[in-house]
Amino acid sequence: MNEFMMTHPILTVSVIGSIIGTILSYIAPGFTTDYLCAGRGFRIGNFGLNVFIHNGWGHLAGNLFFMFPGAFMVDSMCKPHPNMRIAVVAIIIVATIIGELPIIFSRQNLCGYSEIAFLLIEMGLVYYGRTTKYYGFFLYAIAILVAGVTIGSDVYSKHNYKFGHILGLSVGALSGYLFSVIFN
Repeated sequence: MNEFMMTHPILTVSVIGSIIGTILSYIAPGFTTDYLCAGRGFRIGNFGLNVFIHNGWGHLAGNLFFMFPGAFMVDSMCKPHPNMRIAVVAIIIVATIIGELPIIFSRQNLCGYSEIAFLLIEMGLVYYGRTTKYYGFFLYAIAILVAGVTIGSDVYSKHNYKFGHILGLSVGALSGYLFSVIFN
């Protein structure tokens, strides 16, 4: 187990942090909403901690559905290139901060990992779509399908964060493309 955790640090931190954050949202719901979610005013969540807090197990499960394959692919693509992992973490931090900006100036709260989950899955699919010889087109098709389903479901959902989802999808696809050009 320890070897798996060391080989896949992005996946490990994401899952453990999200489970702890979701448990905390049940133990102290007011505290997590008021301080650990992103929102107006000074909050710890405005510094990126909000990605680990989920509004229930269904919310966490939905994010894990995209985060598991995305983080697994990104950790695998970073394995031969140690500097790539530093770049990925920097991209995640910057995307999280940019994604929170509209929320900080609104009356909403933002919790969850969906923006980063979409970023990771798009990054992995585009990277492997460009670097894989025989089934690259299939991976591109999945990347487009994920983007289409995400944007389509945002249209009909009352609890969504369109800006963050589109930001994650866009930054992930662009990063996956750039990494495939730079590191291969």
